[in-house]
Amino acid sequence: MKYQKMDDKIFSRVWTDSTVEETLRYLCDECNGRLACTDDERRAGDYILAQFRSYGLENVHAEPFEMMGWIRGESTMIVNDGASEVTIDSWNMACSPGGDAAAELFDIGDGTEKQIQEMAGDISGKIILTNIKGPHRSIKYANCQKAGALGLVIYHGNPGSLKPAGSISLGEMPLKMPAIGISYESGMYLLRLMKQGKTLKVKLATTSRNETMTARNIVGEIPGTDSDAGWIVVGGHYDGHDVAQAAYDNGSGTALTVEVSRVLSQFRGELKTGIRFVLFSGEELGLNGSFAYTEQHPEALDTIRAVFNADIVGMEQPLVLMTQEAPEYATLLKSYADEGIDIVVNDQSFVPYSDHFPFALKGVSTLMAVTSHPENPTGWIHTTADTLDKVKFNVLKQACATAARVLLRMSMDSTALPRERLSEEKVLEIIRAHDYENTLKLQGLL
Repeated sequence: MKYQKMDDKIFSRVWTDSTVEETLRYLCDECNGRLACTDDERRAGDYILAQFRSYGLENVHAEPFEMMGWIRGESTMIVNDGASEVTIDSWNMACSPGGDAAAELFDIGDGTEKQIQEMAGDISGKIILTNIKGPHRSIKYANCQKAGALGLVIYHGNPGSLKPAGSISLGEMPLKMPAIGISYESGMYLLRLMKQGKTLKVKLATTSRNETMTARNIVGEIPGTDSDAGWIVVGGHYDGHDVAQAAYDNGSGTALTVEVSRVLSQFRGELKTGIRFVLFSGEELGLNGSFAYTEQHPEALDTIRAVFNADIVGMEQPLVLMTQEAPEYATLLKSYADEGIDIVVNDQSFVPYSDHFPFALKGVSTLMAVTSHPENPTGWIHTTADTLDKVKFNVLKQACATAARVLLRMSMDSTALPRERLSEEKVLEIIRAHDYENTLKLQGLL
């Protein structure tokens, strides 16, 4: 094999020490959930900077940016069925504004855009109940707020008394109504009462708040030997939610990025296309770091040949590479799979909710590297259960080795990398084909 000796060096570095375990342990045990703009996030960023420097990366630095940060407050949900009153265990969804709401509870099921449009007359003036299935929670929030709802209650999709904590932010869209998360069990209880024909009166009260704060992206580079070959951007978000350790989402992708930087640093002076490692902050509150990066570096976009975004890896193998309407990129990756590298290339995907997306909007070829799904999905992400003890380090190490081998080949096969950015017209065509135009308008991006 062409890269056998280099592959052997990759395997040796990944499998013969515990560096990736130590990285993820520090991120989880010492930095907790790493909510953007907090001391925990800053501690994690400082650690990544130190790791990059210790591996000999160049141009290592932090890039501050302003974003709408969020401070969690208290949350209460009181339900009255006409005969009795109960308090439902709840917490604020990330980015929920503070405020009070009192109204009848109305169930919208999965809450598709069509369902919400058809129910608009019933939604106005109500507090809305929905599950985490169907459209992204932020889209449900936006459409329900537009229809005149007074509050949103989202229940988890899996048993286990876990409450969802994901963000309901949609960029520049004003957030006017409180949004809270409750468990699957609480959701089922409320649905049973409603099926009995009971009218449920709900009172919500939240004290969370949003305010402008400063976060940081963390950058380090391994320059390529061919100055005309440009750069591959490799990264993911290192921020998480404050309710747990954010071990899988996205401690795993952060640890993989840091480990790949360590592994590939041994080939400094041999790689043709440069590799720029960027760990983004603020992803969980609205892709803030990656949008900031593309806005701060417009001149660099033409030099970026491809983006490799790792977001939740290592639950199961093989590593799945979801290319975002980038056929050249997909063809190249499939050739690596044909060589025997254990990857699955999904070229039918379109995921707008991770840090590759701001680059894709600029016409850059991107992918999202994700885990294969476990046979029995657990629903730990964005809950108190996303903790270090769940991580299978042998699977995470395999993902690190796989990612390093793929990126090695991408750098060395520089002429095969995508060369041109897509035009604005082509990007808009893709957005419309995936029915995402209205969402981008809500976000102030179109």
